[in-house]
Amino acid sequence: MLTSTPVPCLVDGVSFATNTTFDVVDPHNASKVLHRVCSVSTKEEVDKIIESSQSAFLRWKNTSIDERKAIFTRFIQLLEENADALIQTSVNETTASPPLATVDLKILGLDNLRSSISELSDALADRPLPQQTNGEHATIHRQPYGVIFAMTPWNMPIVLGIRSFTLPILAGNTVIMKTSEYSPQTHYMLSEILHRAGIPNGVLNVIHIRQQDAPQVVEDIISRRQVKKVNFTGSSRVGRIIAQVCGKHLKPSLLELGGKAPVIVLSDANLPKATSSILWGAFCHSGQICMSTEKVVVHHSVHKQLEQLIKEKLDDGKIIAAADGALFRGLFCHESANRFRGLIVDAINLGAKIVGGSFDANNTSNVVHPLVLTNVNPSMRIYYEETFGPVCIIIPFGQNRDSQELEDSEALDIANDTAYGLSASIYTSNHERGKALALEIDAGQVHVNGNTIHDVGTMPHGGWKESGWGRFNGAEGIKEWAQTKTITVNEPAQYPI
Repeated sequence: MLTSTPVPCLVDGVSFATNTTFDVVDPHNASKVLHRVCSVSTKEEVDKIIESSQSAFLRWKNTSIDERKAIFTRFIQLLEENADALIQTSVNETTASPPLATVDLKILGLDNLRSSISELSDALADRPLPQQTNGEHATIHRQPYGVIFAMTPWNMPIVLGIRSFTLPILAGNTVIMKTSEYSPQTHYMLSEILHRAGIPNGVLNVIHIRQQDAPQVVEDIISRRQVKKVNFTGSSRVGRIIAQVCGKHLKPSLLELGGKAPVIVLSDANLPKATSSILWGAFCHSGQICMSTEKVVVHHSVHKQLEQLIKEKLDDGKIIAAADGALFRGLFCHESANRFRGLIVDAINLGAKIVGGSFDANNTSNVVHPLVLTNVNPSMRIYYEETFGPVCIIIPFGQNRDSQELEDSEALDIANDTAYGLSASIYTSNHERGKALALEIDAGQVHVNGNTIHDVGTMPHGGWKESGWGRFNGAEGIKEWAQTKTITVNEPAQYPI
């Protein structure tokens, strides 16, 4: 396992040092440097990385599916053997609690890998088309793109790191993975373990880029003719920039961006269980998940009852955040915490009320406590903006509506009144009504009586609207990284020339 400092890049299977470095600090103590990290910053460094990835692709694309499966099966075994070190590194670099980092690896990460391996053969299988009347035989083939540029985030660094390179590599591509500047050692360790599992040199090259160099270096990489497709998981703000760069250079992309996940609570919902789900969806990882529950749209007849259940849960003093020793830790940087406090202050100044939890506007740390707001309206920033913090808002619906159809229409209007469309939930005892409403919600995945935070390796994962495009996970996720090619076989024919 990695012990050297600065943390190197990994290019062509060996450590790759650079002249430029940056520091990674403890998110709960900005004066404490965790480690120094090598940073790619020059054209010459990019040249070497691109050459390695392209050379490896010419060999890797011809490997059999069974060879690829064997390497990633070994990868799973080594991840399990090195779980403690990987989990601890994630806890150190990010604000994940030990239980959450454990879920990130042992449940989400390994599930994603196993699902990808099991779906691979079917996803890449040739598909014959019906024979044409002229006797023509046609087959659809799936072939890899080439070099893929993957940019992976810090907030669930293990599973999101794994999926950024596993799906493209299994499909026969090579990958340049840019780590998050907040979790570079965690991402480096993933690549180191994959190399120990037998991945050939150059199939996965790992680089770090400091923030001030990222715009120039990222565009340099995307612009290279050898780079054929890009994936990015992160904020919609940065996703917009990546999309512009990809468009400029005519490169396809997969973007999984921000969210403002709504939960609709109907009058027949199991309120205690809906309450439990709402609070977990809003506060897990201190709200720093793109699928976090942000907007609760509740039928007016059970509005006050739901608020009372939430108040009782939050006022018992057990749901809190702390730098250490609590299930929920702080936000990933002080700038994020300051922005979060600004959203709450704006809402309260404009009339929002705290249902439960606590808020201190004068707090200057990155630790913010969970809370729930009511009396929220569209004039407040929090109504539309993704908070990326431990809060959700409650909005009643259905009052003065004289039919279920009108009530449902109002609930859908409120739920869909957002630029985002990643995840949503509906709580009801009527599954058919829940499914009918789910079809009308503008989101990539909707869960009836399930949490908005939901990511299973076999299920396509991605967003609508400003939450991005393309899909990770399962067969659909593998197909993202294989181009279709139609081959026809014909008897020679005479044309009218």
